[in-house]
Amino acid sequence: MKVERRHVTSDHIASVGFRELGIVGNESYGVLQIEFKSGKIAEYSDVPRRVWHELMIAPSIGSAFHSLIRSANFAFKYVTEEGATCARK
Repeated sequence: MKVERRHVTSDHIASVGFRELGIVGNESYGVLQIEFKSGKIAEYSDVPRRVWHELMIAPSIGSAFHSLIRSANFAFKYVTEEGATCARK
């Protein structure tokens, strides 16, 4: 799945993107992609749009990533730039 990402200022994260997939109740959900400076791209499923927004306005993208994404245990997979799935290590 192609997700347009925006470059961010962070020591470990290169870019972040969100693609809305649907609305449940009053909240929209979608796919969040995080491109790390290592070159890996993680694609997180069923992420509320508000979480992406909070991540993008945070003073520290890295800290926000850990508190909003990693700690929430969203399902994720690694993907290639073209969108093909890679195995998680």
